[in-house]
Amino acid sequence: MYKQRLRYTLRARHRNGHGIHSPFLYKLITQLQEKRHRYYVLDELKQYPDLKKTDIENGERLFRLMQHLPKRHNSVSWSTNEGLNRYLQAASGRPSSAASNLDDWDVVLMDASSQPDLLTKQFEESLNKIHEHSVFVLNQPYKNATALSSWKKWKQHSKCTASLDFYTMGILLFRTDLEKRNYLIRK
Repeated sequence: MYKQRLRYTLRARHRNGHGIHSPFLYKLITQLQEKRHRYYVLDELKQYPDLKKTDIENGERLFRLMQHLPKRHNSVSWSTNEGLNRYLQAASGRPSSAASNLDDWDVVLMDASSQPDLLTKQFEESLNKIHEHSVFVLNQPYKNATALSSWKKWKQHSKCTASLDFYTMGILLFRTDLEKRNYLIRK
C-alpha cells in the first residue's frame, strides 16, 4: 500500500488543474479540489460518527462533482459505503435509485470490492445505461489489487475518454469532445 502511494505521488503531475488544457476538465478539477463555496449540508454530513477522513474528503468531492453537473441527476449507487451514499443523496436531492428503475444514468458510484466478478458485472451493466455526459465514480481504486486492476482496465475502455485519478477516488468521463487521457491529480 505504501509503495503504491509513493509511486502515485511521484507520478502525479496535475496539481489543482495545472497543465490541463481542456477548459472543461480544468474547471471541473479546480472545482473538485478547491473549497471556495461552503455548503451547509456538508457540515451536517460531517457530524455522522462512522465517517472516516477519506470518506469525508471523497464525499465532499462527490458533492462538488454533483453540483458541477447539469441539474438532472439520475444517480445509481453500487456502493456499500453509507457515508458516500449520504453525500450522493444530499447532492442529488433524492435517494439513489435502484439500478433497474432508470433508463439512463448520470452518476454511477461504486466501491472497490474484493470480488472481481461483481465489479466487472456492475461496470458492464453501467456501460449499457450511461450517456455521453455520465460520470462514473470509483471509491478507493487503490484499496486492493482487485480494485486496482479493475480501475486500470476501465480507464482503457473504448467508451471512456478521460479519467481523473485522485488516488482515493477515481472518476471516469465519457464525453466525446475530450481527448482520451488519464490524469493523475495531486492534492
